[in-house]
Amino acid sequence: TTAQINAQQDLRVAFDRLEYEGRCARSGTLVSSGAGVTFVLPGQCAHAAGTYTWCVSSGVLRRYGGSACTGSSQVFASGITSATPFSLATVSGALPRLQVSVAIGSVTESDTITLRNASPS
Repeated sequence: TTAQINAQQDLRVAFDRLEYEGRCARSGTLVSSGAGVTFVLPGQCAHAAGTYTWCVSSGVLRRYGGSACTGSSQVFASGITSATPFSLATVSGALPRLQVSVAIGSVTESDTITLRNASPS
């Protein structure tokens, strides 16, 4: 039970940060067919600016500075069983949305994040 609660807490922290960055992002690009997503954050974002990539590799969700899943990173959750948790949805005339569905064992968290600073498709 404790492990499941910890997994849920790790996912919640990861989703909070993903939402924060995704909502401010000017663009989002899938990496490795949905194993990751790269955000470009404009200078007006209060919390960060530049390019950041979120990736799931070997069951670990990490956040990297830059546009690749390499180099130093921050670990947000481990034990992830979903290999490709990211997808982008674009509807003509609407802002792009990032859909995320991450599973850790029997715990699954899903969310849809609108990229508010992106150009409508």
